[in-house]
Order: sequence, then structure tokens, then C-alpha cells
Amino acid sequence: MNPNGCTEDGWDLFEQQTREEFEYYAVRRGYDITRDSEYNFFYAEQRTADAWEMYHHGHVKGRGWNETTNP
Repeated sequence: MNPNGCTEDGWDLFEQQTREEFEYYAVRRGYDITRDSEYNFFYAEQRTADAWEMYHHGHVKGRGWNETTNP
């Protein structure tokens, strides 16, 4: 574990950067990025949660962190 709280492969940092990028664009598109009061990982508004799921799927899932090419 690195001092920034990320694992050695940097995956947690990539995940964090992806969420920050999503929230930047989401606000510009009129989405409410207020987090759920009980579960801070999720968004309170379902429309935002759905958009995050699609964005996350397109940018994170299925990618190999240390691979030179992505599927």
C-alpha cells in the first residue's frame, strides 16, 4: 500500500480519478452529484447513479490495468 492509500498497481487512484472526471462532467450536464446520506459511495438521485454506472462501465470495467492494449 502506498502513502496515498492506493494499492501498488494504482487501481484505486484510477478509480478515484474516474469518479472525479465523471462528477466534473455530470455537474455541467445538470446531474445532482449529492451522495446518498447512508451510503456515501452511491448517489442520492437515481438518474445520477445510472449515469455513473454507465460511465464507470465504459471507463473502468473490463480494462486490465497493466495491459498494453484494452479489449
